[in-house]
Amino acid sequence: YFYAVNGVHPHGKSLTCCYPKSLVKASLSDTSIAAKWSFTASTLGHDVDMEGLTCGADGCSNYLYIGDEYNLIYRLTLSTSDAASAVESEWNLNDIVGDVQADKGIESLAYASTTGYFYAGIQ
Repeated sequence: YFYAVNGVHPHGKSLTCCYPKSLVKASLSDTSIAAKWSFTASTLGHDVDMEGLTCGADGCSNYLYIGDEYNLIYRLTLSTSDAASAVESEWNLNDIVGDVQADKGIESLAYASTTGYFYAGIQ
């Protein structure tokens, strides 16, 4: 399987025009959708713009980590189908990266099994 997200591109001057935004688990053999989590601005109580995805130490057996352009990282429980309930943890990186203008935050996310650290790429 592979995981994919749809982000948002400004429509006019709006960065929040294009909901719902989705995370999908798709088959590598035929691209059929095995699971889908849809997010709106109210799902987590704030806007979302999911950009980076990575597995953690468990190799995506239980969790997927999502980098959000608003400088948030979510740990999503893959066995939970409801998007709001599936986000088990949320970390705000603004204390680390500083104030970043809207649509200029996390673009990528990676996990290094050799160090146990996550790395976030900021635009």
